[in-house]
Amino acid sequence: MIKNQIIKPYLKWAGGKRQLAQEITGRTPNKFNRYYEPFVGAGAILFTLQPRVATINDLNEQLCLTYKVVRDDVESLIELLEIHKAKNSPDHFYREREREREREREIT
Repeated sequence: MIKNQIIKPYLKWAGGKRQLAQEITGRTPNKFNRYYEPFVGAGAILFTLQPRVATINDLNEQLCLTYKVVRDDVESLIELLEIHKAKNSPDHFYREREREREREREIT
C-alpha cells in the first residue's frame, strides 16, 4: 500500500508521539486487519500507519469531537475556520473564549 505523504496530524498534542512515530511503526506488523488506538491524541501513529480500517478513541471528548467533525462534515468545519480567520484578532479570541466558558458553566 502506498502511503499518502500529505496526511499528517492536524494539531500538536502534549505527550504526542510524532518524534517517535518511525521508531514505533517500525515495530508494528507489516499486515493487520484493524488498527486500534485507545489514546489517539494528535494521531501521529495513526497518520503514519494510515490503516485501511481503524478504531480510535481518547479520554478527551472535545478531541474525539474534532475527529468526528473532520470525518463527517469537513466542509462545514472549513467554512467556520474561514469565518474565524477573517475575524482573527485578540478581541475575537477573547469573545469566543468567554462564550465557551459561559457554555461550560451552564453545563456544570
